[in-house]
Amino acid sequence: MEKQFQKNWPSKLARVPILVAVSTGCDSMVLLDLLLQLPAQLRPKIQVVYIDHQLRAQSQVEGDFLRKYCQVHQLPLFEKAWPVAAHPQTGLEAAARKFRYDFFAEVMMQTKTRYLLTAHHGDDQVETILMKLLRGGKLAQLLGMATWRNFRKQGQIYRPLLAFSKAELYAYAHRKGLTYFEDETNAQDDYLRNRLRHQVVPALKAENPRLLGQVASYREQLSQTLTTVAYFGQRYLKDIQTESGYDLNCWQNLPRPVQAQLWDLLLVQVKYNQNAKQTRQVLELLNNPYRPNGEVQLSPKLYLFKRSPNFWIGEKSVTASFTPQPLKLNQWQTLPDGRHIGLVRAEDASIEAASDYLELTALPRGGLYVRTRQAGDKLVTRAGHQKVKKILIDQKLSPEARAKQLLVTDRAQNVYWILDLKKSDLSRGQTNAKIQYIVVLF
Repeated sequence: MEKQFQKNWPSKLARVPILVAVSTGCDSMVLLDLLLQLPAQLRPKIQVVYIDHQLRAQSQVEGDFLRKYCQVHQLPLFEKAWPVAAHPQTGLEAAARKFRYDFFAEVMMQTKTRYLLTAHHGDDQVETILMKLLRGGKLAQLLGMATWRNFRKQGQIYRPLLAFSKAELYAYAHRKGLTYFEDETNAQDDYLRNRLRHQVVPALKAENPRLLGQVASYREQLSQTLTTVAYFGQRYLKDIQTESGYDLNCWQNLPRPVQAQLWDLLLVQVKYNQNAKQTRQVLELLNNPYRPNGEVQLSPKLYLFKRSPNFWIGEKSVTASFTPQPLKLNQWQTLPDGRHIGLVRAEDASIEAASDYLELTALPRGGLYVRTRQAGDKLVTRAGHQKVKKILIDQKLSPEARAKQLLVTDRAQNVYWILDLKKSDLSRGQTNAKIQYIVVLF
């Protein structure tokens, strides 16, 4: 075992500071001993971190033992007790883990250490994968524990014992005469992991003594498959990327299962974990030919936006409201897009440079205003009243564009002009009436 451990030892950890999480159980005491047995040119600068969870009376004895051990081997020891008063009534296991890893991160930052080593082994891996399988979730969760993984902002976690079984660790400890302590709570079946450890895993090993190797092999195959999917998926997403998001037509030409995988990749980019219900809502919207525009709320801030011919993930922009502006004679108002609008007498108007204009035979009582669309707005034509909202939808304007659409109205909220789109017949008065005023847009 020592030879394999040394063979697998990463050269980048030679002579660099590491932090070893030690519980005084068999696994972590074996890890500590294996580290001490490394040749000087490979051995890291070992530091030990220990948590007294104060869940067992024996923890005081364990703490005393570890202090003496570290003193004998001249290893820096960082320890902390979890106050009994801080223990929750429920979720004790998760709370203990959070307390533990929060302290690990604190010590790593304090000592400027990038690498945290834990003593998880092959049997732990099998138990973890079984737990993930039972609880359900994403396929990637069945990878279980990675040998290396990033840890907060401090660096990385390294698990050098995943290649070894629990039996191998016990055999090493007995052969080397190591002192370690058994946690009596591990013998209880109060937790799912313990029930799997005592009842399920032994039955599986009885069916196939090579269980750990088989699980490791399947895990490697799954890892390779997921890596391949991610590689080609990211390349495809890059190919269909547009200035506004992603090409909707290209997306809709893909089979649904491929869309689901690509959607997962998009969520990874925005660091969001989605549930199956939301995935169905998103795929239904993106593939619905009768809804060119739409959105699905993913979180309080995050949305999937469909604005044909594109879609994207992002936050809803908060658009500053446009305050209604009166159109006064010979005065100009600046619009949000930088254009200008003003009211002039017909004889004074110069419309050659105008992008558009509205002719009026008379000014309505109370004058004219320019404002954004409001609920219930209607445009009056000789054919009847038309809802402004329907006109904008027929023009395939997105909800954001519809909210920003500017109108020219009178004080009574009659709509004279939907800028850039359509004008009312109100402005012309009687058929042969003379044009007296012009609203100019440029």
